[in-house]
Amino acid sequence: MGWSSLPSNAIWYTEEAKYKAGELLIQYSNEAEPFSYKAGQHQSMVDINLIGRTSRIEKQIADRIGINLHFPYLDHHIIQTCMSTNMEERMSPYEFKPLLKKAFNRELPKKLLERTTKGDYTYDLFFGMKKNVHQILELLQTSHLAEQEKGPHSLRPVNSYRKYVEDYG
Repeated sequence: MGWSSLPSNAIWYTEEAKYKAGELLIQYSNEAEPFSYKAGQHQSMVDINLIGRTSRIEKQIADRIGINLHFPYLDHHIIQTCMSTNMEERMSPYEFKPLLKKAFNRELPKKLLERTTKGDYTYDLFFGMKKNVHQILELLQTSHLAEQEKGPHSLRPVNSYRKYVEDYG
């Protein structure tokens, strides 16, 4: 627990749900084991789990609109190979993704292998959301969460997004 991020606390959680989650965290903290006793290795597994969860959600969304989405780097054999490699070979503060560069040095252009930055998709995300704002708002307003009407703040994220789009969109 100490090496991982704190759990989120969404505005629609009831007091009862927060209390129950706290009880479960206390209960499991007595028996919880890290993925690894090496902090870096543990964090790699935490990151892989997070990427797996978000990728599953992205895949479900893509499936609903007819997009065939794949995540080849989440293949069990790829992860197993990476995790069995020394951490110093996988990551470095001086080099961008050294293991990936070594694995693909024959397949990828030299210019791509020599880059020192990671792409920023903020513009693409903003443009896509702006272009599809009405569908996004409709989806949020007709979501299971919106139907539940859990207190006065249940649609705050939808209303905040609508206001943002009106002001900047």
